[in-house]
Amino acid sequence: MVVGIGHKGDVAFDRKRRTYDYLPQYNLQGSGGAYEFLSFIKDRVLPLSTKLIEDKIKTNIDSKILFGHSFGGIFTLYTLLEDSLLFDEYFIVSPSLWSEPKFGSLEIKECPKFVYYLWGGNEAKKTQESIPHINFAKDFALKNPKCNISYKEVANKNHGEMIEVGFF
Repeated sequence: MVVGIGHKGDVAFDRKRRTYDYLPQYNLQGSGGAYEFLSFIKDRVLPLSTKLIEDKIKTNIDSKILFGHSFGGIFTLYTLLEDSLLFDEYFIVSPSLWSEPKFGSLEIKECPKFVYYLWGGNEAKKTQESIPHINFAKDFALKNPKCNISYKEVANKNHGEMIEVGFF
């Protein structure tokens, strides 16, 4: 069962809303709503979706996974650092590191079951990409040696192509 959260409106990709909802406050103008969005997921989406799944589908939820790509990847990383046990597994796919996220610490308080960090091999060719994913991923894994963190560069894939790759 997949629960997706979108924005109401006429556009498929509302950058202004995504910037606010997915990014903690830092250098990018219009950011800063990640705390509110995480609270919305924690307090409303998870309880409601869990109840619907258990009542209507008559099954228990064995594992909760948070998947995020691009700004969603930053939000997934933010969630992992803020409330690491809210989800069992985290898939951080091509997070927009160029937006210069400022996380207080990259140390996970309590380890979830699994953290997977993916990025495309052709992403470094973007002019905005200021922080190489490989350095970030290695540093992140080194700061959390007790956690099950895997990271991988997917050859010949660009930022947009990583959405599909991340799901499969």
